[in-house]
Amino acid sequence: MNWTNAYILHRYAFEDSGLLVKLWTQQQGLVSAVIKGVRKVKSKRSGICQPFVPLQVTLSGRGDVLTVRQLETCRAAIMLSGDALAIGFYLNELLLTFVHPHHVIPDLFAAYEQALLAQQSSVNSVALRQFEMTLMHEIGYDLVLDHDEHGNALTPEGYYLCQPECLPRLTLDTQQGIRGDILQALAQQQWHYGGVMQAAKQLCRTWIAHYSHGKTFQSRQLWKTLHEPR
Repeated sequence: MNWTNAYILHRYAFEDSGLLVKLWTQQQGLVSAVIKGVRKVKSKRSGICQPFVPLQVTLSGRGDVLTVRQLETCRAAIMLSGDALAIGFYLNELLLTFVHPHHVIPDLFAAYEQALLAQQSSVNSVALRQFEMTLMHEIGYDLVLDHDEHGNALTPEGYYLCQPECLPRLTLDTQQGIRGDILQALAQQQWHYGGVMQAAKQLCRTWIAHYSHGKTFQSRQLWKTLHEPR
């Protein structure tokens, strides 16, 4: 049996003392697996079977649900709190929503880990947007930002409507459209270019809402709760 790096995205109680987990793994993609006996009082593994703990596991079995045979930590847990914790749960929900079981995507595994690590000291919006764009790219829902619907290069001073499944379309609507130079800078991930972060947030939310069929993400509800007036 081969070891694989992994993170627990979600966990459920299973039988008397086990867990049914959704594992995001480097070598086998997204898998469902059972960890037996981990909820026993004297289990030494209970404390590490949590989200945001870098793990190494071995898996066995066939079918939709595998069994975790061996499990250990490979580094200290990634400590998140407050807004950063809500972002961590959001990353987990994105993977659970968009990634098909056993679809191995090494670059997306690395992007997930980097995005989590970037949130440890404070919220890192750039890392969040980078992950969202990497996710869309890796699953085939790219944001095309370098040419318009006619195949022409974007005009820096022009404004473009950008919608899922459509190429940017030149528009006179400066309220709904995004300036060409901002789209070009976003394509190059020039995050400090004026307007790029706002455009990235707008586009990523539009793409995610479209391809998730308007799913309500619980992590966004948590974010709203954290920011409600007290």
